[in-house]
Amino acid sequence: MKKKKCVSCGRLKPLSEFGVMHARPDGLHYYCRDCLREKSAAKYARRKAGLPPRVRTRAGWAAQADVTAENQPRLSAAEREARRIDRMLDDHAEWVATVAAQ
Repeated sequence: MKKKKCVSCGRLKPLSEFGVMHARPDGLHYYCRDCLREKSAAKYARRKAGLPPRVRTRAGWAAQADVTAENQPRLSAAEREARRIDRMLDDHAEWVATVAAQ
């Protein structure tokens, strides 16, 4: 029987414990059904309690109190594009420095 490791809990489980995800190379979700159920329940509980969803920032997952729609300035398309290009150039500069150091 083939097994797969869940990304969330880290346990090896039979393939029947994973849901279908056509976008993945093996055709199976990377979370087991138990972990998906827990994540779904946590999301439902947050929504039911009236808490806003978690927000993903460039640094990782942030507490919603730190990053909310109210305290974030609304950017125009040109400003968003300029920030995207700045991030891309920063990433490229880091890559060049890494390659140069080797």
